[in-house]
Amino acid sequence: MKQTRGIMRWLVVFFVVFVLFNDAGQAVTQLDDTFGENGFIVQDFGSGEDEIFAIALQADGKIIVVGEYDNGAVKNLAVARYLPTGELDKDFNNDGIFTHSIGSGGTRARSLAVQSDGKIVVAGSAVAEGNTIALIRLTPDGFPDNLFADNGQLLLPLADGEANASAVKIADDGTIFVAGTIVKDSGAETAGIVVKLTAEGQYDENFGEAGISVVPYDYDSELRAMSIQPDGKIVVVGSFASGGIAEAGILRLNQDGTVDEQFGEKGQFIVPLEGSDSIIHDVTVDPAGRLFVAGEVNNGSYRETFVAGITADGTFNADFGASAIYRSTLEAENVGQAITFDGNGNLLIVGFAATDQGKDVFLLTLAKNNEPTGGNTLSATYITADLANTHDVGNALAAMSDGSVFVAGSTGISGNTDFALLRFTGGNILNAQAGPVSGSEGVSTAGYTVVTRQVTDVTRVSAVSGGTITDFGTGLCADACTASCSEDPDPATCFDTCFPTCELPGVILRGVVFGIAEDPVFDETEEDTTEPPTDTDTDTENSIFPESETFVYETVESGQTEDGSGVGSFGSIIEQITPNTVYYVRAYAVLSDDTVIYGNNVIFKTEDACFIATAAYGSMLERHVLILREFRDRVMMANSIGKRLVGMYYGVSPGIAGFIAEYEVLRTVVRVILLPIILLAYFILKTSAVTKLCLLTAGIGLWSVKSIRTQT
Repeated sequence: MKQTRGIMRWLVVFFVVFVLFNDAGQAVTQLDDTFGENGFIVQDFGSGEDEIFAIALQADGKIIVVGEYDNGAVKNLAVARYLPTGELDKDFNNDGIFTHSIGSGGTRARSLAVQSDGKIVVAGSAVAEGNTIALIRLTPDGFPDNLFADNGQLLLPLADGEANASAVKIADDGTIFVAGTIVKDSGAETAGIVVKLTAEGQYDENFGEAGISVVPYDYDSELRAMSIQPDGKIVVVGSFASGGIAEAGILRLNQDGTVDEQFGEKGQFIVPLEGSDSIIHDVTVDPAGRLFVAGEVNNGSYRETFVAGITADGTFNADFGASAIYRSTLEAENVGQAITFDGNGNLLIVGFAATDQGKDVFLLTLAKNNEPTGGNTLSATYITADLANTHDVGNALAAMSDGSVFVAGSTGISGNTDFALLRFTGGNILNAQAGPVSGSEGVSTAGYTVVTRQVTDVTRVSAVSGGTITDFGTGLCADACTASCSEDPDPATCFDTCFPTCELPGVILRGVVFGIAEDPVFDETEEDTTEPPTDTDTDTENSIFPESETFVYETVESGQTEDGSGVGSFGSIIEQITPNTVYYVRAYAVLSDDTVIYGNNVIFKTEDACFIATAAYGSMLERHVLILREFRDRVMMANSIGKRLVGMYYGVSPGIAGFIAEYEVLRTVVRVILLPIILLAYFILKTSAVTKLCLLTAGIGLWSVKSIRTQT
C-alpha cells in the first residue's frame, strides 16, 4: 500500500511539474521558438541596467544590435552580432560583442547603420569635457576602423551646451548623416541638429555651417529620428514647441542643410493631434518618398500610440485612412517607438504597452485594404510579449522577407534590465480591437453621390456610422438644359420640355447595410435589425440579445438600419453584432423607382470579448487573459460546439463581469477559479507533442494505480 501511495505521489508531481514549469512564464503565442530559447535571447552584462536601442539586419541574415550596458560606474556602448539562430557570432570581435568607452565618462549608443561594404556606423553620445555626439565605425568583423575620422571615432565639437545623437543614416553615395539634439548650458533651450560627414568621417563643408545644420527656430525642438527621401532630401522628426507645448512634427532639409520651404508649411509639418505633449519617435519612407511616422500623444489619461501618413511634399496622405492618422484604441498606456515596412507593404510599429505587471513588448501591424469602390481602409492588429512579468520594452525592429520580425529592446527577466532580442513568426498576428480607419470620396450613380461615414464608437457589439446623400444629377441636367435651350429658337418651350426630365427619383429610405463580406446589400424583406426584440429569449439569426446589450451565440453575418428618407447627412447606430468580428459597412438609398444605390465600403472590427477574465485580471493584455483569448480563437472557435459555448458565454458573462470588477475580493476568487482553465488552455496551446505524450502516460499510470488499489 505504501508503495502504491509513493507511485501516485511521484506521478502527481510529474504531472504538476510538466504543466506548471514546461516553458512557464512565456505568455506569448507568436514568438518563433526556433530562435534562441523560446523565441528570444537575453544578454546580461552584469548587475547594472542594459538596453538595446537599434537593430540592423545583414544580407547574410546576421543581426546587429547596439545599445548600452552599465559596468557598475558608468554606461558603456555595446554592439553585438547574432547568428540567425540566436547565438552570438564569435567571428565578431572574437566573442560576438564589442564594448567601448570614450574617456572616463559614460558612452551611449542610440542608432546604427550598415554601409554597403559591411562596415558599421554607431551614433550616440559620450561624456568628454561635456556630453557630446559621438560616432564610431567598426569593421565588418567588429573592430574599430582606424580609417574613419580619428582612429575610428568622432566627437562633435560644441562651444555651448551638450548634445546627443538619436539617428544615423547612410546615403546612396556613402555620405553619413547624423541627427540629434543640443541642450544649451542653461538647460532651458533645446535645438535639433543634423551633421553631414563624408564616408571617411570628415565634415562636409558644403552642408550647413562646416557640416553642421542647427534647426533655425527660436523655440525648443528635439529630433528623434531621420530618413532620406529618394531625391536625397533629409527628413527629421521629433517635437517642436512653437506654442510652448511639444507637438509632433517633421522638418525637411535640402542637401545643403537649409530648410526646404517647399515642404509642408515653410519646411515643417506639425501633426494635428487631440491631446498634449506629442512626439514622433521614428519615421520610414516608401519608394515614392511618402513618409510614415510613429510616436506618442498624451490623451489626458495616458500616453497612446499614433501613426500618420504624410505625402512626399508634407501634406496629409489621403490614401492613409480617413484622416491620415491612426490612434491606438488600447485602453492602457502604449507607446510606439519604431516603425518599418514588412515584405508585403504593411506597417509594423513596436513599443510597449502597460499592464498590471509592468510593461510588455507591443507589436502593431497596419495593413491597407484597397476597396474596389475606390475607398481604402486600414486594418490594425497587435500582439504583445510578456517575457518577465516585469518590464519588457521594444525599442527597435527589423522585418525579414519571410514575414518574420525581429524586435530589440530590454527585459527585466533577471531582476535588472538586460538586452532582449525577440523573433516573431509571420502570419500569426492576433486581431486587435482596433477601431476603423477609412476614407473615400463615395460612389456616384443614378444622379446621386452616396458617401459612407467613418465608423466610430466601436464596442464589442455596436458601432456608429451613417452617410451623406447628395443630388448632383439635377444640377447637371439643369445646366445642360440651360445651355441647350439658350440656342433653341423657342427657348421657353424648350425649358418647359427639358426641365421636367431633370427630376430624379426621390430617396424614400436610407441607412447603412453591414455584413462580414465585402459589398453588403440591402434586403427589402428585412426590417431594421438594430431594434432589440421584445422577447429576449427569442433566437433570431442565431443571436440572443439580453436586456439593452447584445451578445451573440454565433456570428451575425449581415443587417441593415433604416434612418429616414431624403438627401443630406444621417447617422446610423449599428447594434446586435458579434464581438471580435470584422464588418463591412456602406450607406444605401432606396429610390422611388425601387432602385437601390450604395456608397463606399468602410471596414471596422468590433472589440474583443473576454469579459470575466478581463474583469478578474484588469486588462485584456494581461498574460492570463491572452492565453484564454488564444484558446478561444484557436480551439473553441474551430468547431460548431465550441462556437455555441462561446456564444453562451457572451450571453451571460457581461453582467457577471461588471459585478466582479467592482470588488477586489471577487476578482481574487475568480482568478483562483480560472487557474485550472488557464492551465488547461496553456497545456493544450503551449506544450509539445512529447510533453502531451508524457502527461498522457502519467494519466494512464494514475488510472492504472487506482485500478490496482481498488482491486487490492
